[in-house]
Formats: sequence, C-alpha cells, structure tokens
Amino acid sequence: MVNQAQITIRYDGKDAENHIINLHSLGESLQGAARIISTCANFLLTFEYTKQLDAQNVKVVAQEAEPNCYELVVIIKEAMQTNMFTGFAGASVTAIVSYVIARQSNSKKEMKHVKDLAIKILETSSDSSEQTTEKLLDILEKMATGLLPSSRKAVKPVGESCDFMRIGDETAIPIDVIKKDAILSRDEEEITEERVYQIYLSEVDTENSTAKFRFINDEGRPRINATITDPVLQKKENGYLRALYLQEPISIKAKSAEVDGEIVRLYISDISQVGQAEE
Repeated sequence: MVNQAQITIRYDGKDAENHIINLHSLGESLQGAARIISTCANFLLTFEYTKQLDAQNVKVVAQEAEPNCYELVVIIKEAMQTNMFTGFAGASVTAIVSYVIARQSNSKKEMKHVKDLAIKILETSSDSSEQTTEKLLDILEKMATGLLPSSRKAVKPVGESCDFMRIGDETAIPIDVIKKDAILSRDEEEITEERVYQIYLSEVDTENSTAKFRFINDEGRPRINATITDPVLQKKENGYLRALYLQEPISIKAKSAEVDGEIVRLYISDISQVGQAEE
C-alpha cells in the first residue's frame, strides 16, 4: 500500500466565500503551492532539498473543493515504500511549509513559533540522528530562498479573489495581503510588530484600500504608501475620510514594512485617535 499524508489548500473571504475563485489566479496559485508542498514533504522524507520534481520521492494530487470557502484536499503520496510518513503526516508538512512562508514574509513573531516547531519535528524524526538539527535548518533556509518564486505564484489570489489563504491544516500560517506583499517585495524587507503611529493622510482609495501619508513633522518628505486592512474604511463615513477631508492628524495602529530601517509601507489595522496627535 502506498503511504500518504493529507493537508489542504484553503482560500477564504471575497469570492471564495461563494465557492468561486478567479481561474487564472487559481491556476498560478496551485502550481506554486504544489511545488512548495511536494518539496517540503520530500525534505521530511529525505532531509534533502530536491529542486527537481521528477527527482522527489513524493507526488501531490488534489481532491474536489469543499463548500463555504474554496478548499482543495491535497494528498501527498510516497513514491517508494519507506514507511516514513508514519508519525508525522500532514501536521509536520504543515509546520515545514509554515516555516518557509514565515521566513519568506519576514514574520518575526510567527517565525519563532514555527522554528521551534520545526526543530521539535526534526529532533523527534527517526532519521534525524544522521545529520545535526543545525544542518537541517540550514537546508530549510535554502529551501525558503529557492521556493520564493513558487510562493509568489501561490499567493496570487490573495487580495483579489480571497482575503487570505492557508497551505496546510488549521494550524498553518494564514497568508494575508501583508504577507503577500512581503513575499512579493525585495528580500531584505522586514515586517515589524504592530504599534501606534501619528500621520497625516494625503490620499485615500476606498476601492483598493490603499492610502498615501506623511508622518507628523515630516512635511516636505516624499509620501509613503499604506494598505488599510481596517473594515471600517468601507463605511460611508469613517475616520480615515474625515481626517483626509479636514487634514487633521490621525493616530493609527499599523505594522510597518522596513528596508534597512526605513519604513516603506504601513499596514493599517485600526484608528487609535483622530484630530489630536500624541506628542
């Protein structure tokens, strides 16, 4: 009997809630996700980073989509009878995939959790004694870099046909527009923890949920882009439009994307205060 494991590729929000998704985006996404899943599963079987799909010891196939979202069940089949799937199955594949996504998106907080989980999986693996955990983590780092083109394909529907996606079970890292942008951007871009910023808005696009702004006391400097994930933006009257119209300072909660310590984008999740900037 062929050994196999099972995980899912799930898309949630927007069109996916109605069990539909843009076909062009879906095709590109599945190509990327399939390579990520097979490469991570093969790593768990062989402790090697095998780039060529034909040389991997696994293959992935899909079952029908599930209702209420857009979810595909992915079956990972072991090509050779080694019985190495026993004991880790989809949960371990999910952990390794999440490690790759966290590293690619520079998600520091999530990276610590998934790294600890990956180390635990590698240390408890029956064949992990053949190589040190440190060397295996080095291989994972190479995989994260090598799989970046596949991840850029996989995240294609996010922000277009769905709000976020997961590759793996319910413990998988959700890939939202923030992580998508980080994956698509330059490798050195880093996503920070959420904090409060004081800004002046100079442009707000409610259709695309984007904005341009300057920090308080930064007049004359180039404007910075922002993505607004706060659902309040879609209301007819909201604090963002009020601050823009009145040209009042606004305190917002946001994560920042930084390159060499310079903020290049904010991901705004909430309004902290309108009209009175903190000193």
